[in-house]
Amino acid sequence: IKKLEAQIEDVAKHGIPIVSTCEELSYPWEENPESSKNIEAICQKHKIACLGTGINPGFLMDYLPSVLSSVCKNIDSILVERIQDATPRRIPFQKKIGAGLDLKTFKAKEAEGTLRHVGLKESVYFLAKSLVFELDTVTEDLNPVIAENDIKTSAMEIQKGDARGVQQISYGYQNGGCKIEMNFKAAVGEPRSYDKITVKGVPSFTSEIDTGINGDIATCAITINSVKSILKAPPGLHTMATIGVPGYLN
Repeated sequence: IKKLEAQIEDVAKHGIPIVSTCEELSYPWEENPESSKNIEAICQKHKIACLGTGINPGFLMDYLPSVLSSVCKNIDSILVERIQDATPRRIPFQKKIGAGLDLKTFKAKEAEGTLRHVGLKESVYFLAKSLVFELDTVTEDLNPVIAENDIKTSAMEIQKGDARGVQQISYGYQNGGCKIEMNFKAAVGEPRSYDKITVKGVPSFTSEIDTGINGDIATCAITINSVKSILKAPPGLHTMATIGVPGYLN
């Protein structure tokens, strides 16, 4: 996100509001406090609004559950799951999740930070802010999803025992108890895709989108559909919770 500051300055000095798909910008205050302050200062200086959004982070695992929480009298905890069959996704996405790598290479790329879903902790912090949860600790685990059989697609061949994708789980704790759990799993050959939100509280309920939302299509759509809202927003660095609700623009 530090690299983004100069780009934002270049656009902001022309008085143009900004909608970015930079994952860390969706809720940067906890993980990138210095950049958050710098970007806020740029926005105020040039009197423009700036928003980081996308399908995930930006909507499915943070903004959507925060909206659904509005029907609750009390919330004990929330589990958010995004499970995807990566087979129909674009090739760069499949490579990003480590599909087709042997486990040694997978771990090496994980250590480099080049193999992971970016923005999961940001989603936890966003949702915690919306629910007024004062989290003590936020953790994140990352593991390969291992192929149990050989897999052949139009894009690649995956050997049994190699990685066919990634699973990341982030936990937000308050007073020793888990208040927010986010489970992201994307793998070639995953039997079922879905986006699911489970709320424990009053009332308790589950909301599921069968087959899930295609991230490639939806990221483009939500970026464009947020333009109308960001044009009306006051100067500053925003989240999806601080702008007007975006709607479909035809």
